Order: sequence, then structure tokens, then C-alpha cells
Amino acid sequence: MKKRIYRRMPVNDFQPQTIAHSDLGGELVFAIDVAKVDMVAAVAAADGHVLHTICWKAPEQNLTVLSVLRGFRAAGITVETVMEPSGTYGDVLRHQLEQDAFPVFMVSGKRTHDAKEIFDGVPSLHDAKAAAIIARLHADGLSTRLRDEGPDRRQLRAALARAHWQSPPPRPLPRWPQSSATPPLPQSSPRSAMQGKVVPLHTRLSQSHGSQPQRKERRHRTGQSRVLTESRSVPVLLTCTAYERFIGMFDGADLGMLE
Repeated sequence: MKKRIYRRMPVNDFQPQTIAHSDLGGELVFAIDVAKVDMVAAVAAADGHVLHTICWKAPEQNLTVLSVLRGFRAAGITVETVMEPSGTYGDVLRHQLEQDAFPVFMVSGKRTHDAKEIFDGVPSLHDAKAAAIIARLHADGLSTRLRDEGPDRRQLRAALARAHWQSPPPRPLPRWPQSSATPPLPQSSPRSAMQGKVVPLHTRLSQSHGSQPQRKERRHRTGQSRVLTESRSVPVLLTCTAYERFIGMFDGADLGMLE
């Protein structure tokens, strides 16, 4: 691709007689870059080589474009139109082309975007360049023929779309009110509730004494304070005599830090 093919002209200034039949190769590819108003199309040969790029305002000047294509067909040239399925912007022109018996082909917009740097080495994309890429992709056989669905299928699709828009919206998921408190957490066992918390020594010993395994405790000195940390549980049971001796070790000690 060369830079000159990206220069576009208004459809009213386009002169079809400047294109020779030998340049087209017996077939004209009319590649359209669909837009809401400012349409751009590449007039290319059968091999995808772009000869001219024209632009027009849709839908006011669609009939002018159709008259140009009719002139090529009257001269014995096969005309094929190709565009991207860009929403509903091209529906009016596509319908007019089908009513005038021009075959319409579709090229994926993803293919056009991915090929923006392949043919000219420039990673940019604009309307005229997109039309040239569409013509090249069609020449390479990467387009599909648009088939008429028929009146029955169109009515079915319209009915489904109408039912979708008229259906009630889905119910929103319940949310907790902003003013209310956090929902209560599930109740846990006393043993799991003790993990990670500092509780009084008497409470821990009374809860662990009995049929449950005793939690082995270690003492570490941090400055002048005594800190009790829980370690892995071991199956040790304290008798009443051992319990009394263990409590006697802390007589007179400051246990307020353990509360």
C-alpha cells in the first residue's frame, strides 16, 4: 500500500470513467468503512488494489453511491460490496444494496484491526485505511456472504428483541442496610474462640482441665513482663495436686497483663 491511496474524494467529484476495465480485472470491489454519518469506501480491483477512495454522507447520499455502482454494472463489470458488521449504522445502506441486487459480504472488525500494520507497516488506523484493509481481506477470501434471513426469521428476531426489552428487570440482590450492625458471625466452639486471644490464666486452665487435652504453655521474658504464648496441644492432663502447684508458682505475681 502507498500513501496516495488513502486520499479520499467526495462522491460527487468521483469520475467512474477514469477507471479502465483492465485495471479492475473484470471485477470491482467496493469496500465500505461503516460509520454513523461519514461513510468511506475504497474502489478496488479484484486483487484488492485500491484505485480510488470516496466519501459521502449517509443516508442522504446513499442513492448517489448506488447510481455509481449501477454505472459499473451497466458497463459489464461485476460489483461486490463488502463492509464490517458495525452495529446498525450500515443497515440502511446494506438494505439498499440488497434491494438493488448487489452482493454484500462481511469482514470481521477484529480482522481489520489486527491487519492494520501488515500491509504498510504503520500501526495506525483511520477510515480510508480501514476501507483499504477491508478490500484486501476480501480479495484474500477472508469475507463471508451475507444471506437474507427471510421475512419469517426477521419477524422472529424482532419478536425476541421486543420481548427482551419489555421483560421486567431482574430483582436486585438483598443488601444489608447501612444503618444496621454487621450480621452476627456463626457461633464457634470455646476452644477455637480462645485461639489468638489473651484470656485469664484461671479461665484457660479451667477450660482445658478435664477430658480435653491440655495446651502446653511456654513463658518468654520480654523486658520485665511475662508473656504466655500458646503452643501445639499435647495430650497432658493435670491432676488436682499438679494444678495447685502450678497455681502456686504465680502467687504474688502481677497477672493483670493476662486479663
